[in-house]
Amino acid sequence: MNDNSKCFVFENSSYTEITYRELKRRREINPAYSNRKFLLFHGMLMEVPEKEYRSYLKYLRHHQYLESIAAEFPKIPFHDIFSQKNNMHFSGEESIGDASENVEETAIQRIMIHKLLKGLQTLSREEQDLIQALYVDGMSEREWSKISCTPQKIINEKRRRILLKLKKFMENQK
Repeated sequence: MNDNSKCFVFENSSYTEITYRELKRRREINPAYSNRKFLLFHGMLMEVPEKEYRSYLKYLRHHQYLESIAAEFPKIPFHDIFSQKNNMHFSGEESIGDASENVEETAIQRIMIHKLLKGLQTLSREEQDLIQALYVDGMSEREWSKISCTPQKIINEKRRRILLKLKKFMENQK
């Protein structure tokens, strides 16, 4: 932040505009200024009440936590979620729980899915494309062979090696 940046301090029931240089000077002169909380908005500092400051920090920590979790999974473009081509249209019914469902089996299945997603991230782009084509898009090896200009026998061998690689990865995960 440069010394001429705008800062807004709450004084006499309203906000007063000062420069960042002035804010630093006031902090040196008056120790009470050191306890004031400021948030950065569009390159300007704005004084906020302690409660709002804490709430904002809580939001930032939560957002960082969600970002760290999201980094573990491959990103799916929004348009792919509703794509008829990929046969992946979600109606929302999938998110409603089934009372007859075994909770233990569901937990194990979720763990396995999590491991599989991590394993897929270890694959090369070419390997991911092959898995996408065969298991998500529902193509046959022969169809993928024509598209990729690769003999079907090679496709079959690559598929087999990829599946072994994923199996080994999942078995080694804790």
